[in-house]
Amino acid sequence: MNLIFLEVERRIIVGTIVVGAILIVIVALIIRSMIRDKKAGKSIHCGGECKNCGGYCHQIKHTDGERQDS
Repeated sequence: MNLIFLEVERRIIVGTIVVGAILIVIVALIIRSMIRDKKAGKSIHCGGECKNCGGYCHQIKHTDGERQDS
């Protein structure tokens, strides 16, 4: 009787580890994609469509408070 419970418990642990590993890989790929997009100049916030955000994401705010196009 105890052997049956040990086998079931072992299968649950192995399944949990496999699912956890798959989730870690998926999250790592998403983060890598976001980093690559950021380095390529793609905006995560507005997608580069200035009609939605007014173009503010394409302007740099300088220390004197004056905005200037990048």
